[in-house]
Amino acid sequence: IDLYSFDRKLCLLALDAIERVEVSLRTRWAYVLALRYGPHAYLDAALFRKPTQHAKCLTRLQEELERNHETFVLHYKRKYSAPELPPLWGICELLTFGQLSLWFGNLAESAARVEIARPYEVDEQIISSFAHHLSYVRNVCAHHMRLWNREMTIGMKLPARPECLGEAFNPSLPKRLYNTLVMLAYMMDRISPASCWRASLLA
Repeated sequence: IDLYSFDRKLCLLALDAIERVEVSLRTRWAYVLALRYGPHAYLDAALFRKPTQHAKCLTRLQEELERNHETFVLHYKRKYSAPELPPLWGICELLTFGQLSLWFGNLAESAARVEIARPYEVDEQIISSFAHHLSYVRNVCAHHMRLWNREMTIGMKLPARPECLGEAFNPSLPKRLYNTLVMLAYMMDRISPASCWRASLLA
């Protein structure tokens, strides 16, 4: 029972950080794309590396919009007839973390990915991999599966020079929870420096 209670607290703590990383990343994604390419940039298949993946992501987005009754979605449908889909700052509110990681990772222009990742002071490939990994970890937590001591199905790419981040990763166990928590602590220090999340984790 003690181990179960510990795992439950660990899941809640992980979800707290993942939520903040998700909100931060989707805000950066929408902001950078809108600034560089316009408010409906996500509709332009030429901006993405894999046209088939872009088409699938767009289809999922349209399906979500059709069944969604958020106030801003209904307002957009009433007020505008074209473009049919809302701008980036509305769309990003509808994306799951998994979908967001696909949109981000599929961006064709590396300069855009670099700009999105800039505030985190980490290579954009690390951020892209971490976002994909976190979408899996979030699902583990949300579905009340055991998080502690789990061998992650979806791993993440570790920084080539972790000493630059001032964090101690464990490359010999890349799919264990430890590296996830190290990266979350690093991200939280940049997203929410006044947060006591790191102290709560250590406790």
